[in-house]
Amino acid sequence: MKPKVGPLLLSDFGEARLGPGPHAGDIMPIMYRAPETLLHIQWSYPVDIWSVGLTAWDLLEGRTLFSARKDDGSFSDGAHLAELIAALGPPPQQLLDRHRARALEYWDEHGNWGEFVPIPTEKTLEAAETKLGDNKTLFLHFIRRALTWDPRARPTARELLSDPWLAS
Repeated sequence: MKPKVGPLLLSDFGEARLGPGPHAGDIMPIMYRAPETLLHIQWSYPVDIWSVGLTAWDLLEGRTLFSARKDDGSFSDGAHLAELIAALGPPPQQLLDRHRARALEYWDEHGNWGEFVPIPTEKTLEAAETKLGDNKTLFLHFIRRALTWDPRARPTARELLSDPWLAS
């Protein structure tokens, strides 16, 4: 069966929330979830910046950055968090401290990753990006800004619009 050809759908609003928040609960398809949703931390507008980064990746690379799947193909927050660590490095301790009980499901009390889900060390951003050639450095800088572990450290939409990659 041929895939349906039609307008590109960047979002549906089935899980949309009105207002600045903070909000709680799962949103976004699992492979697109921001760290604060995976860690059960209240979230707000910075999840949209995370989505912008992953959407830019998908559009330019032609595939998702994260699969959020275990070896058996099932979705897993642990597998997703392991992929985030491989791509972005470890999360800041102060982020883990915002929902300690949830963090302790994956990290020890010192912030060391548990060994139950191996970190896919081959899944760095540099290794995953294959299409941009000369624009790779600027693009990865943009992605690292949008995909920052701590939502409080992510740029606003206005700040992201002035990124050098978008101006190139």
